[in-house]
Amino acid sequence: LKAPSRSDASLFPINLEKRTLTMTHIRSKLETAVTLVDSLFTQYALMGRRTFLYSIKTRPIAASKPLIAKFSWQVCTRKAEQDLVAAARKAGVKHLPRIHMWAEVWKLSEGIRRTFYEKGKAAFEDRTLRAIVYTQYSSIKELFSHSPKLIPVMVFQMIDCTSNHSNLCALYAYWL
Repeated sequence: LKAPSRSDASLFPINLEKRTLTMTHIRSKLETAVTLVDSLFTQYALMGRRTFLYSIKTRPIAASKPLIAKFSWQVCTRKAEQDLVAAARKAGVKHLPRIHMWAEVWKLSEGIRRTFYEKGKAAFEDRTLRAIVYTQYSSIKELFSHSPKLIPVMVFQMIDCTSNHSNLCALYAYWL
């Protein structure tokens, strides 16, 4: 993935399937090729984060479980999502998604939109397209169809999160 040049007709391709970007694995420090396989979710927005998720394949293999890549346009001046997750983990919040890799792909102030940011012309905050690779979790519907025994575990995790760490959980949920 790269920032579009000034001559590109569109700001970003409609679909990123089969595109590959390179990210550094947090633990192994290996450069990893991340190929986007299937679009799982897209939130269209005129303004905001415009979040989209893809199932991915990695080379070399980054985890034993399936992974997803989350892309979102995050305001540059705010704390990055991966930093919020790290702070929440350090504070003892449990049941957070595991981040394997992350990258800042490019800023809105780069490439074709640079003219809006030159010499103080910006009418809105600059945003960075961030990619974060998480472990892919099963949907609640899928989990319950295999084993209703997991319902008490899920309820306990929700209560634990809201009662013991409500401020951090709320902060994390706000930034997602």
